[in-house]
Amino acid sequence: MSNSDVSSTKDWMSGIPDDYSLTNLSIPGTHETMSLYGGPPKQCQTMSLSQQYDAGIRFVDIRCRHYNDELPIFHDEVPQQANFSEVLKSTTEFLDLHPTEVILMRLKEEYKPKDNTQTFAQTVQGYVEHYPRESVYRGESYPTMKDVRGKLVILRDYDGPADFGLPYADLDVEDLWQVPSLFPEDIGRKWNATRDQLETASQGPIDTVLYLTYSSGASAFAFPEAIAERINRYLSDFLSRKARWGMVAMDFPDAALIDKIINSNV
Repeated sequence: MSNSDVSSTKDWMSGIPDDYSLTNLSIPGTHETMSLYGGPPKQCQTMSLSQQYDAGIRFVDIRCRHYNDELPIFHDEVPQQANFSEVLKSTTEFLDLHPTEVILMRLKEEYKPKDNTQTFAQTVQGYVEHYPRESVYRGESYPTMKDVRGKLVILRDYDGPADFGLPYADLDVEDLWQVPSLFPEDIGRKWNATRDQLETASQGPIDTVLYLTYSSGASAFAFPEAIAERINRYLSDFLSRKARWGMVAMDFPDAALIDKIINSNV
């Protein structure tokens, strides 16, 4: 699969066979996808959501505060100057233009709820209902590419009923996000956890498990970008062979690293 130009990263899933399950792919993703504000302790990305999609990102990590029956995007206590409605709009617009693609979206409640008259799940359902039913995956098992091209697959990381998406709790996830310092032993511990999960994903069951590896980390003494600079170098060296790596959620990925994950698809 060649991804030497921008247009190919926008449509890279067109090269994936229809009968492939989502569980059989290597998928570049971002952690705290919308976290552009809050300075070094909080910022995790530099690209906007649309720029990430254009660059080939297909797993996104969306965190919403439940406030006044609305869903503003937050990272911890820091608002990110966006709302879940904007996320859905950008996502469906991208998929309309690139119908061979699929977006997987972890959706999680963030920070403290305030001044609500309904549950988080009810508010999310209301947002989703503003979009055509066919634009959001509504099956109950991991789909094939043919089932979900042009669709959003929401991975529900919250309690409550929904008539769309899949439970995030069913994924096989590695997220050792607490990295106490930039000392080699702490970076090494983080990298070992990341590498081990990627190896597990490459060797595990093909059609029954969806793997997710977070290469991100943070603490009061180690900010996301500094950790990403180190871990992303390890990732780039490691992802040099074709394998099924599952979804890889990164902070500050560059185009070359995203392309490596795309091109590792078998």
